[in-house]
Amino acid sequence: MTARGAAIPVAAALLVIVGVPFFTATTFHGDDHVFLAFARYAPNPFVAFVADAHGGEYYRPLPMLAWWLLGRPGLGSAPCAALALGLHAGAAALVAGLLRALGRPCVVASGAAVLMFVAPQNLDAATWFSASTDLFATVFVLGALIASVRGRPGIAAAAALGAYLSKESAYALPLFALLVLRGHPWRRRLALVAPQVALLAGVLIVRMRVLHGWGGAGDARASLGGKLVQMRSDACALTLPCDFGIGDTAA
Repeated sequence: MTARGAAIPVAAALLVIVGVPFFTATTFHGDDHVFLAFARYAPNPFVAFVADAHGGEYYRPLPMLAWWLLGRPGLGSAPCAALALGLHAGAAALVAGLLRALGRPCVVASGAAVLMFVAPQNLDAATWFSASTDLFATVFVLGALIASVRGRPGIAAAAALGAYLSKESAYALPLFALLVLRGHPWRRRLALVAPQVALLAGVLIVRMRVLHGWGGAGDARASLGGKLVQMRSDACALTLPCDFGIGDTAA
């Protein structure tokens, strides 16, 4: 049996081992019910783009649109589980894509993707359905980074917009893009990242108008030291096979 032929049953086994708990071991709890309330009472899926749908805290309209479609009464948790599994698997595949775009060997890229797909901490985030905000942001950020490395600023900007509309932690994307483009001259790097920065500015303006302010959680504000620790943890999302914002905290 060739290596490619052997990889197929291994991949199928991993998909079953990781995927089954998404449908059998989880249910709606905690913040999931905030999304379900939006899904069942909002008049249309686009309300979250133009009106506060999260109590003045966050502006994450793209995941809320998906929840409006999948969280209809009577559908149960299966559609949300399928979404979470699909996003999680997509993020793992994009990790491999990013490493390949950066010139890493195929075996290294594949190994990183497998680790991300099976790592327990990633599964904890993915199987909590309201963490779809993290999964959406992760997928779009990785897609934007891959497009940036491959010199496709239009695709990178579109993916960046999806990330910004998914979770606030994705606002660090332009800095990550500058990092992965470090092999290019500064002028080239800035030209590739400029559309992402412009879109971020636009999203921030819309966010402030929708939330009538900066928003954020009602928890006590972190000290400067605490914020620096959180920023360092977010930076790990680029260098380690982990999903964005595991253990969702403040924006």
